Order: sequence, then structure tokens, then C-alpha cells
Amino acid sequence: MQAALDSSIPAPAAAPGRERIPQADYLKGILITLMVLFHLSRFSTYYLDVTRYVYVFHMSGFIILSGFFANTDKTPGQFLKTWLGILVPYLVFESLYYLALAHLPASIPASNRLEPAFTAFWKTLLLAPAGTYWYLYLLVVCLGVYYLVSRIPQLSPPARLAVTAAILAAVSWLNPAFQMIHVAYFLLGAFFRTTGLPILKCFFPTLWAAVPAAALCLLFPLPARDSMLGLCLCMLTLSFLVKTHDLAGEAVRRLFTYLGRNSLSIVIFSPAFTLLCKPLAPVLAFDSSRICFALLSVTLVLAACLGATRLCDALGWSRFLFFKKKMYSPLALSVEPSAPLTYPS
Repeated sequence: MQAALDSSIPAPAAAPGRERIPQADYLKGILITLMVLFHLSRFSTYYLDVTRYVYVFHMSGFIILSGFFANTDKTPGQFLKTWLGILVPYLVFESLYYLALAHLPASIPASNRLEPAFTAFWKTLLLAPAGTYWYLYLLVVCLGVYYLVSRIPQLSPPARLAVTAAILAAVSWLNPAFQMIHVAYFLLGAFFRTTGLPILKCFFPTLWAAVPAAALCLLFPLPARDSMLGLCLCMLTLSFLVKTHDLAGEAVRRLFTYLGRNSLSIVIFSPAFTLLCKPLAPVLAFDSSRICFALLSVTLVLAACLGATRLCDALGWSRFLFFKKKMYSPLALSVEPSAPLTYPS
């Protein structure tokens, strides 16, 4: 994920705004923290309504950002490096995840199990990924198709989106595990890119977005993200979260921006560390709210993911896994609030 977002920002010659967008990193930091938190089954199953609400927007937000930052102006060599930086981690870590859950059931306290069969392994790897790695699988397919279609010079930007949508719809029809709703969010982000507006203006940051979001939650059953209400609730929540960047204290901005800059590492390493946190449940059973378990587990998982990333850099593995010399992004000394956004009339 991080590789897709980082390396797809246009070069300075094409777009002067080469520097990172602090609000986008901040938003990714919040979303990745929610991903870790609500993959803790002991916590998420206890707060079912909150879990259903978070699942409407947290990964959808990542997909929208990925579609927006998908840079189709890269040379084939540059794009291949970006694409392999997502494909290789997916193949490696999805394989390890499958083998762990299929062949070490007694050692890993997981709630889901995978069939330990050779055909089932290849089906999982190539068609129906398990765990959080479905997101990397989605990016590999969507980015590859979108880039190839965008290399056809006769197509206008809207036509590229239409052809990409048709191809990905066909893929979804052939492979039901490749959900079209995820493709729709990716294409929504790509559409935002074609408007020429900065991504933050597409979200229209405002705290007032909480009012209609709360109304939707109160007046209707919590919608799925594949519904129109789900899309509205997703965009309203993202608009609210982006605006909190300007109002949060510096420590909060630094923390979530830091996590957002390392979000790919957290996506990749978090499944293993999330499983290893399950033994904490009986130790913290005295807390019936399960909040202590959640806070400690999230802290440990995030710290372990960042530590694993630094270890990969130190051992030189990042060159082969992520096609980057360094994957770890250090904590910024400060993250100042950005100037207020202005909107076109």
C-alpha cells in the first residue's frame, strides 16, 4: 500500500507538489490503526456495531487513496518497479500466512483455518487471498490493468476509466473473490485524480460531516460498503477525519502521520503479530470492556511491525522484498497544521 502511494506521486517536472501531503499520511495513519484494532477478534466481536461502522470506511479509504495516487505517467521500467514492490510482498507474505494457518494450527491461536492442500494453496494465492493481503492482491490487479489501459494513447482519461472498469468487471465476474465494490472505490480515487483537484478537496474536509454521518447511522441500519448509503457514510467519515488533522495537537499529528508513512509495513507484518497477541486475552480478562487488551495489543502490533521493517532495512531484505533501499520512514520532528484549504467557486 505504502509503495503504491509513495512511488505514484508525479515527479517534480510534471507536478510541482512532489512533497508528501501531511493530511493524507495522517488519514492513512488513522485508517491503518483502525485496521489493526478491528482485526483483534476479541475486541471487534464485542463491539459489533462499531466494527460494522468502521468496516464501511477504513479499507475503502485506503483504496480511494490508492486510486488517486496511481501514477500512469511512469515509464514502463518505473511502473514495473512499483508494481513488483507490491506483487512480491503479496506472494511472499500471503504464502507464509497460508502455510502458518494450514500447517501449524496447534501453535497459532487463529479463529480461521486453511485447508493444507496443494491445490487449495494455489487457489488462495492466485484467486482468493486470505487475511489482510487481499488489499495487496487488489492493488496488483487494479494498478496493472489501469496502467496498461492508460498506455493506449487514443483513449481520453474518461475512456481509460471506462475501459479499466470493463476489464476489472470481467475479472470480478470470472473470480467472485475479486470484489467489484473494491474496484469501484479504486476507480473513484482515479476519477478524483482526473478532475485535477487535490485529493483533500475531493474529500471536502469539514467537521460538519459528522452530523449527516450520525444521522445515517441513527436512521438506517448500518449499511454495507457496497451500497450507496455505505459510499456516503464512507466519504462523510473521511471528510471528518481529514479535518481533524488541523485541530489535533502536534503529538497526535506526528503519531498518525508517522504510522501513515509506514502503512505498507503495517499491512504486511500485522497479521503475524495480531495472532501472537491473542494469548494476552486471559491475562487481561479482568477488564470486561476489553479496552486494555485492545490498547496493549495495538501498541505491541504497531511497534513490532515498525521494528520488523527496520530489521528488513538493516539486513538489506527491503531491496528484494519491496524494491526499495529503505522501507522504514522515520518519525518527523514536527508536523505543522497545513494552511486552510480554499475551494473553487
